[in-house]
Amino acid sequence: SKLASDEDYYNYGSFERSKAIKLQTYVLLKKHMQAKVLADDLANTLASKEWLSTQTTAYSLMALSKFAGNNSGSSLQYTISIDGAKQNISSNKPLHQTSLDYKQTKTRTITITNTSKQVLYARIQLQGVPMMASQPANAENLSIDVEYFTMEDKPLEIQSLKQGTDFYAIVTIKHPGIKDRYKDMAVQHMFPSGWEILNTRMDHRYSAKLCTTIRFTEELKDNGSR
Repeated sequence: SKLASDEDYYNYGSFERSKAIKLQTYVLLKKHMQAKVLADDLANTLASKEWLSTQTTAYSLMALSKFAGNNSGSSLQYTISIDGAKQNISSNKPLHQTSLDYKQTKTRTITITNTSKQVLYARIQLQGVPMMASQPANAENLSIDVEYFTMEDKPLEIQSLKQGTDFYAIVTIKHPGIKDRYKDMAVQHMFPSGWEILNTRMDHRYSAKLCTTIRFTEELKDNGSR
């Protein structure tokens, strides 16, 4: 659904109020993951010093109460298995933590089975600086996809390029529609050092293909340098 815009200043609408309505909808549709994202945003807004209208505050509290109401009435019960060792957890508190030891091994196999009637959210918290090589591709509330093509518009495998090959990249960014609109964004993409970016606006080269059919696309070239 479309969120409120700046034109709603003179009525009861606001971004937060629209977000609260979306949260209620997700709760009714039992889309727990999408509801959790909006519930966190609304909780942070209510906890801040930001001024909120009566309508916004009321709708936010009502939406959060419906979200929390679906997760109340039973204790926290689940089974956690760490490298095959099972442990049954039962707690009346809304939060339970289990420590993980990585001193003996760098990998752990964890399986969590929810045995309660409420929704269970699992989170792994790590402290330290991870190695860049071990960082898996990840997208959260925004997705980006990069495709490479030859100058003849054919898909290109960049793992093996011949020196002097001209090609271009198409970067597609998608908003999943859960959070508000994003403003003043900057896209950063790293290319290998052996690739030469040919800026047709700076070196007086004209590419009819890139200028007429593809917007905001830079022509790339593998010059073989390292």
